[in-house]
Amino acid sequence: MGWSKLPPVTDKQLREFGQYKKKARFLIDESVGEAIARILQEQGWNAVFVGDVGLGGHSDENVFAFAWKDNRVLLTHDRDFLNDQRFPPHRTQA
Repeated sequence: MGWSKLPPVTDKQLREFGQYKKKARFLIDESVGEAIARILQEQGWNAVFVGDVGLGGHSDENVFAFAWKDNRVLLTHDRDFLNDQRFPPHRTQA
């Protein structure tokens, strides 16, 4: 399955997406950056940076375990998380 460009987001989609601000919980990986966590927080999202929870410099497994245990969506640019042997699909879906 390859990547494909998505169509532009409509105003209706943006409004509908806004309802998830109270429900969604994010863990922002170091590869994405602390600034993104702060921007999300300023916009009202429940987002924490890995450094804020004592996971700065920790292994991918520790970061993943925290996200799983705390029921958070992990935002990352780290392609290591695509490794199905380290992070099996049945453990990455709630």
